[in-house]
Amino acid sequence: MGLRDTKMTLDYKIRKYESRDRDAVRSICADTGFLGNPINPIFSDRELFADMIIDYYLRKEPEHTSVAEMGGQVIGYVTGSMYQFTHLGLALDGVGPIVQAVSRQLTGKYREHPQNKGFIKWLFLCAPLEMVNHPERSAHYHFNLQEGYRGIGLGTEMLSQFEEEVKRTGLSRVYGEVFAHPQKPLDYFRDAGWEIYDKKPTTLFRDLVEEEVFLACITRKIKS
Repeated sequence: MGLRDTKMTLDYKIRKYESRDRDAVRSICADTGFLGNPINPIFSDRELFADMIIDYYLRKEPEHTSVAEMGGQVIGYVTGSMYQFTHLGLALDGVGPIVQAVSRQLTGKYREHPQNKGFIKWLFLCAPLEMVNHPERSAHYHFNLQEGYRGIGLGTEMLSQFEEEVKRTGLSRVYGEVFAHPQKPLDYFRDAGWEIYDKKPTTLFRDLVEEEVFLACITRKIKS
């Protein structure tokens, strides 16, 4: 069965995010945080990870979030921001969870999860140096799909709907941050119509992935 046939058998729908979807979206965020796999080998505290990565969007700009649902289960989401300084907001929003993580590390709550110390150290010493540049006057997107629902066009459909929202704001370009690695190299994104705006090697996964991984900012002009 080809991808086209597989897509025909999936009875999914894409709809606007509702507050009842919060736990499912946060769970997907944690389930995909390690190059499409669960974040646990990097950081065991899934709730704090979701606070750092996705909670800003759900609290500050929920109107720009949509979910994919199948059989009553949320299987993916797309969210984003129409504001130029989104990443400043994300950074400020992440201070509280990071402080909590440090406190839990110091008080021994992460004793059985030695990987957490490395993640917290990376947040302070490496993450600021590994941030990529972003284009001006562009909307920002962030999306993820549960394993088993990728490669069938669902992500493309969700991004297309998000771009329609962007157009209504008067913006004409969208960008996202992605991790490029041997299984999903930079050419993968170029072939999908994205430009590589900036890229930097990241050390986040170096203890678990032998090959070099890049954090890349990808961008494209929205079709009129």
